Parts: sequence; C-alpha cells; structure tokens
Amino acid sequence: KAAAEAAGTPLVALRAPGAEDMIRSGDNGLLSEIPDGAEGLASSLLELVTDPERRTVMGRRAQEAAQQFDLTCVIDRLLAIYRRAIELGGEIPL
Repeated sequence: KAAAEAAGTPLVALRAPGAEDMIRSGDNGLLSEIPDGAEGLASSLLELVTDPERRTVMGRRAQEAAQQFDLTCVIDRLLAIYRRAIELGGEIPL
C-alpha cells in the first residue's frame, strides 16, 4: 500500500484497521464497507477511473500521506517515544 501511495496513486481498499490507518477516505483514497465487498471496491475504482482530476488530487495527497509511513519517519517517532519514556521514568506516553 505504501508503495502505491508513494507513487502518487490513490488507494482503494475495504474498511479495516490497517487500511484505515493509511487511507483517509475521500482524501487520499477510498474505503469501501466490508459488506459491500467486491461491488464496493469496483464502484470505488470506477469512481476514480472516470474522474481524472479527483484521482490526481487524491494521488498527490496519497503521496504526502505516504511520507508518514516512511521507515525513517517511523523509526524517528519511535525513538522519540522511547526518549520521552526515559524522561518520564519509564512510562510510555501513548
């Protein structure tokens, strides 16, 4: 998923915990409800195929969102949490 986002491709997926972490439906991709299954995914894909302007805008936003999942960024954030935990005497500030 992150590779597609980094390439500037809006994501289309079923609404699930992992997908919801990466996709803001209507902003950088589209999430379909699980009961809608393949029909929901097909509808979302058709929506993007038939609207190149929206697809381009969502793709740009997907590219921006992918940066927060970059390995370096994730490691930096994790280190910041550990450093803060040390400052607080071992309590992890989540």
